[in-house]
Amino acid sequence: MTKAEYSFSEKKVSYYFDAAFSYLEELAVKENTVLITDENIRALHSQKFEGWRTIVIKAGEEHKQQSTVDFIISELIALEADRKTFIVGVGGGVVTDITGYAASVYMRGLKFAFVPTTILAMVDASIGGKNGVDAGIYKNLVGLIKQPEFLLFDYSLLRTLPNEQWVNGFAEIVKHACIKDALLFAKLERYSLHDFKTDESLLAELIEQNVSIKTNVVVNDEFEQGDRKQLNFGHTIGHAIENLHHLLHGHAISIGMVAACNLSEKLSGFHFEEAIRIVKLLAKYHLPVDIETEYEKVFEVLKMDKKRSSNQMNFILARKNWQSRDKTGGAGNPTQVFKRNFIVKVSIKPSDIKGALIAPTSKSSMQRACAAALLHEGVTTIHNPGKSNDDLAALGIIQRLGATVSNIENSEIDIQSTGVQPVSGSISCGESGLSIRMFTPIAALSGQSLTINGTGSLLKRPMNFFDEILPLLDIKVASNAGMLPLQIKGPLQPKDITIDGSLSSQFLTGLLFAFAKAATNPVTISVNDLKSKPYIDLTLQVMQHFGYAIQNNNYNSFTIQPGNNLSGKTISYTVEGDWSGGAFLLVAGAIGGKIVVKGLDPFSTQADKAVLQAIIASGATISVEEKQIEIAPPSIGLSALKPFHFNATDCPDLFPPLVALAAYCNGTSVIEGVSRLAHKESNRGLTLQEEFAKMGVEIILQDDLMMIKGGEGLKGATVHSRHDHRIAMACAVAALKAEGETIIEEAEAINKSYPDFYEHLQLLNAAVSLIN
Repeated sequence: MTKAEYSFSEKKVSYYFDAAFSYLEELAVKENTVLITDENIRALHSQKFEGWRTIVIKAGEEHKQQSTVDFIISELIALEADRKTFIVGVGGGVVTDITGYAASVYMRGLKFAFVPTTILAMVDASIGGKNGVDAGIYKNLVGLIKQPEFLLFDYSLLRTLPNEQWVNGFAEIVKHACIKDALLFAKLERYSLHDFKTDESLLAELIEQNVSIKTNVVVNDEFEQGDRKQLNFGHTIGHAIENLHHLLHGHAISIGMVAACNLSEKLSGFHFEEAIRIVKLLAKYHLPVDIETEYEKVFEVLKMDKKRSSNQMNFILARKNWQSRDKTGGAGNPTQVFKRNFIVKVSIKPSDIKGALIAPTSKSSMQRACAAALLHEGVTTIHNPGKSNDDLAALGIIQRLGATVSNIENSEIDIQSTGVQPVSGSISCGESGLSIRMFTPIAALSGQSLTINGTGSLLKRPMNFFDEILPLLDIKVASNAGMLPLQIKGPLQPKDITIDGSLSSQFLTGLLFAFAKAATNPVTISVNDLKSKPYIDLTLQVMQHFGYAIQNNNYNSFTIQPGNNLSGKTISYTVEGDWSGGAFLLVAGAIGGKIVVKGLDPFSTQADKAVLQAIIASGATISVEEKQIEIAPPSIGLSALKPFHFNATDCPDLFPPLVALAAYCNGTSVIEGVSRLAHKESNRGLTLQEEFAKMGVEIILQDDLMMIKGGEGLKGATVHSRHDHRIAMACAVAALKAEGETIIEEAEAINKSYPDFYEHLQLLNAAVSLIN
């Protein structure tokens, strides 16, 4: 253990680095001390609280409200706490913020200290004396500045920290590097999250370096009149979207830093290349860099930001050499500056492509494997794991539901689980439709009250299915008028039920997983009008691999047998290549030049394997082998591509790549299944019609049919992804042989499923570039 002291305006504060929790007994008298923690920390470290009077609050940013402070005060009164009582907050940033505030207002002020338990709290939230609560959606609007007596850093507490909370904390570390320390920035570029998680000395050095950075800033400007404002880099916009979209703090600040970089390019001459370097570093540490939002709503929240001065908004902008400066946003329209710059644009010029690529990892397979690994009581090793936003969302969910994930930086992931045992009262599914539909019934295996939420377009997707079905399984559920968030409380009781399978097979997937885990007797799920049957085949394949026995009665019903013959054993699962993402590569080859795509299993159960039928029907040159697919335009030229008729009812994700293909086929192609497109990331039928019209392609929507008039030539145009990853990729592929340059706005949407897509096109010799 090492001790450091820092002098603030009112007192000296002691920092105890690499100290054991038990050392708290040397610093505070048990009989005169009250600990404040949240339900998660208390459950994970119950033995550490033995003998201490403890107040336990609900976990999560949504409880950082005055009502929680009122609860703490009522508990202090019940404990007969007086002015000599010492308060210690043990937890993450929410706990330390609330503890400092409650202690400062109870009896006009008690002495307090912190034991931070998360990366975020250790390097940021517990340091500097800012204590307070939110007021509705307005971040930290109520509070005061008062320093603790000491901070005790027990690094062993991080061993139980879910991976998403490691990621959450690294946003503030990246921020410190951006505003104060170029060497720290280079260190973060050199190492990885896995390095810091597995090397205790490297981690200790990193934490203490960041503690020093923030503390020295605060010591020099405790009440935020000058230099301390730099710590708000990324926070002005970040705070606005954090509560609007129910994001983790670090996730919101990461997005806010990207926005600040974009504003800095416009307003302070920050170099584009340096901005990209920051974006790449955030992405390296698995932090999000974009979000679909309504900018006017964001700006309305900004108007009440505590950093506002009169009618002017203060932004912290980046400058060269990793410095930052305060910028008042009174002039002009900051909303418009935000709109113009909070976007990634990609340029694609006509190209002849060639070469070989390995297809991306299947997120459908990866997410199902995560669900199975959570339910498996034992160790699961996942080989060839995916790293898309949806994959990372699934990994975050299973950690919140009790699993431990390690080796996340490597080519395989180890997952240890004892079943569904939530360590958090709230679960975020990001923007993943499969995650929300699959993990909600799985989460309901617990008897704990849980909030299930998401971001972006997921907030607009109907969830009436859960309102109708979950009560039949003894689950209490409350939705937001059929939308997110969902409030659920199990435990789920498997019963013979009948469900509607016409909206999405993903609801059935979640029920199959949950029933298989909970069933004590054979139970049957009957399904009317099931769509996307091949995806159910994939679900059953994964479940069989993990030891579950499900009888498929010709897709009309599914009988789940109780028990699992692999419980306690180590399971290895290899995630296969993704036919959904691979379809874009195959279509690119069919229109753009001869390429080889590896890693797609021709015997896969994935529905999107059916793309081969349409490609063959179009007359493209194709050779399918066990380990690779060779594809090229017709030998006599692109104009020889023929129109095709294809039924995409069971594989609606193929609409975007097949529209790109049909645009070059000489005639009208017909694709069935348009009704399946309404509840995707965008209304894909209308979106495809509107965006491809900009490139000169006429698409007619008639009942359940989409008719694409092709072969008349495409023109380069400025198109928009509509924050839909598959729309962005479809436009990119279509642009390969268009006449002139095509610019895709909000091109970063691909991160949802295929983060390397543009780089892969570049590897195939496509003229793809990022636009400043």
